[in-house]
Amino acid sequence: MQPDRTVERVEQGVVFVPSDRKRDLLARLLRDPVFARVLVFTRTKHGADRVVRHLAGAGIKLRPNWVWPRSTPATECAEVAKNSST
Repeated sequence: MQPDRTVERVEQGVVFVPSDRKRDLLARLLRDPVFARVLVFTRTKHGADRVVRHLAGAGIKLRPNWVWPRSTPATECAEVAKNSST
């Protein structure tokens, strides 16, 4: 696999939305059963904490996984997702 390519089994998309509506939209999307396994990337751990609190408050079951800044987040998260049972 080339580093700049998405694995064929992974579907991805982009949705442009104002900053103040991002967490609400994410919660709405994650309620859709089509999104059974999702990786969400944030720029900072603080931002990730806010997303986790918002989603938990919206009743969405999640399992946060923090990645060290010097690691390769996409690779490490892909490993966690691959080995995850949920």
